[in-house]
Amino acid sequence: MRMQMHFTTSAHPGTPPARELQAALGTHCIRLYRGAYLDTRHAENERFTFEDLHACRTFAVMQRNSGVVSGVSAANLHGFPLLRKRLEGDVVLTRKYRGTPGAGLRIRRSPIPDDEIETRYGMRVTSARRTLMDLAEQVDAYELLAATDAAMQQGFDPELLPESGRHCRTYAWIKEHAADRAESFAESWCRALMAEAGLPQPLLQVDIFDAAGRFVGRVDKAWPELGVCFEFDGAVKYQQHLRPGESPADAVMREKQRERALLDLGWVVTRAVWADLQDAWRFQSRIHADMQRAALLPSPRGYWELGVVQRFQPRDFSALLGVAADSPYPALGIA
Repeated sequence: MRMQMHFTTSAHPGTPPARELQAALGTHCIRLYRGAYLDTRHAENERFTFEDLHACRTFAVMQRNSGVVSGVSAANLHGFPLLRKRLEGDVVLTRKYRGTPGAGLRIRRSPIPDDEIETRYGMRVTSARRTLMDLAEQVDAYELLAATDAAMQQGFDPELLPESGRHCRTYAWIKEHAADRAESFAESWCRALMAEAGLPQPLLQVDIFDAAGRFVGRVDKAWPELGVCFEFDGAVKYQQHLRPGESPADAVMREKQRERALLDLGWVVTRAVWADLQDAWRFQSRIHADMQRAALLPSPRGYWELGVVQRFQPRDFSALLGVAADSPYPALGIA
């Protein structure tokens, strides 16, 4: 990513004063933290996300402060998915003394054992376990489930979460429902709502075939014993899976044909979009009704298999920050 950070501090001689820098960059200047700015002049064609911006703000904060990156800021550096509203919040540091945080920074006072600290992009960051424990204090259960799902794909074992003490019931719920086969934040959120309603746990990423062994399609979730499958339609779903020369309209038509083939085999197909997740009762009632309807129908024809999971790839901030992910502490600012 062709962006550059500028630090207008005495530690970075040669950098123009903040006022001159902002005037020179104009609309291409993003203030990250006091004395730290992001130059976006050469990034017009780059995809710049809220994850990127929070990572830049975190890096800028660490040039002027001591402590350990924690909470949502650590989760972002670990590549755990978060809601946009979390990333728009303050950078979070934990240290033994609180001090004066300043705008854009929140400081938590707490000791952190050395075995719960690791280094990422030249910054001291809480471990996956400690990060998830911190998130339990800051986010809703479905967000914690999504973060844990992503952590599992990176090799984290949820059984390492505490069995007693504060939030022990939340950790027990996470251990029961976390899965390393989840492929998106939305899928994790859907599973959390399903669990909350007492619905049976679905299988994830299921390939469905007809009686002749022809592949019909993959579904996000399925209850084969009930003959029900579930699909989440995200805003970018049809953009991400376009075939060569195919338009979004072509992809929508292909999806309709796939659903028709599933229905012809006797599957009951239930769907959801982002708006449905805001109304838990409606979401849960619809799935329950579809399960009741499926119970009155014959079992689907054909067979199913668990498909290969598209492993979650945590975002790499190396090019953006100018520091490799495995760079040792301390972080060095970029002039």
